[in-house]
Amino acid sequence: MRTKWRKFGRIVISTIRRKGFDIWDRLGLYAELLAILVIGMFFFVVISIRFHIGGPSDWAAFAGGIILAATTVFLTRRRSRQQAILIEVVISYLIAGGRPLLDHLLGKLIAGRWRRKHIRSGDTLFNVLDELCQGPDWEMRRRISEALSALGQIDVNRTLRIAKLLREDWDDSKMHSDVRRRVVEELRIPAWPGAPLLLDKFKTEDIASLLQLREKDQVYVAMAVCETLHEWEIIDPKRSGEIRNDLLEFCLRTFSQDELQAIKDLLELLELSKGKNILEVVQRLEEMSTSNNTFTRIAACRNVLLISDRFPSKALNLMRLFIDPGQHKHVRRPVAREESAAFLIKMIASKDCSLQANEILWDLLKDKDSTIRIAAFDMAEMLRDKNKDMLLQVCDFIAANESSAILMERAQHVRQELLTDSG
Repeated sequence: MRTKWRKFGRIVISTIRRKGFDIWDRLGLYAELLAILVIGMFFFVVISIRFHIGGPSDWAAFAGGIILAATTVFLTRRRSRQQAILIEVVISYLIAGGRPLLDHLLGKLIAGRWRRKHIRSGDTLFNVLDELCQGPDWEMRRRISEALSALGQIDVNRTLRIAKLLREDWDDSKMHSDVRRRVVEELRIPAWPGAPLLLDKFKTEDIASLLQLREKDQVYVAMAVCETLHEWEIIDPKRSGEIRNDLLEFCLRTFSQDELQAIKDLLELLELSKGKNILEVVQRLEEMSTSNNTFTRIAACRNVLLISDRFPSKALNLMRLFIDPGQHKHVRRPVAREESAAFLIKMIASKDCSLQANEILWDLLKDKDSTIRIAAFDMAEMLRDKNKDMLLQVCDFIAANESSAILMERAQHVRQELLTDSG
């Protein structure tokens, strides 16, 4: 019964959000206005009774109360407004070659260290991102794709345009359809815990278009589509079922036998996860983790978090297995993804799993694959909230050992901020 009510609530909420009503932001604004009004009336009553004044003096007392209340609200929001200031600084310096500042902003968006009501100059920001999505800088396009769920909280329509652009992205050198995969994944990843998903914000046909496999989509994109359909079927079982059938037909005529088998294994795992016996999911993940099929191991690594709530230690043990240097780089990479890295950082703050998570995160930052190291550091802003000392150690380690200029630049920026905050 609880599951049915949860499904019903999810459908209702997603329907409201697709209609364009951002209820929570509106409540936040109204709450501040109500607080100002209530405090103002309080001062009006107290001063009137205390000093037995009337006429124009009453209104002066009321106005004074309003000013005092507004000042209080302003001071409590002063810290959060730094995010808006950061965005304005970025926009101001973009024309002067401010790529590092924009890159730093995207890092904050990816880590969820902001809220919609703190954003100003949104149109200018999206205009710049539109151009960068069509530019030659693949790392910047990757960074933007990782920030889609956060951008969707600012302007859902402009975010949809960017998502559609990046869904056609292709890199001829080595990453190929990697950005496409990230776009699909962002549909089901919240910008911060509890934030509405893009699956809830985008319209049905737009979601279906983004999930539809197309020419040059690699098996990794297909895996991301399977996982997103697993989430979307709660909202729209009919349309998600149609996309799943199209996916299977595409895989049959496009992928190798090993790739096709991995897709089948993944679909079976996701179906198994709907049941009540989580131990069956654990067992299936362990079986897939030792498969001779590299793509099946990749599928397992991508879905370790299916058991993380009930068995965090088992999830970490599987992660440890997958990041072994002897594993193929595509098996290791999912451990550094946004969701997995966030889970590791959360576990670092726990009592029972801190040591395991700490070791895995350091292994990611020391991995021989620069893509893994860069992706792992994407969540640095989140680590700042959990363990500033560790983040400073990470930045110092990167400064001393890193060969990637991009990663060194980001670590140096974060380190400067840390030292400024502590000073």
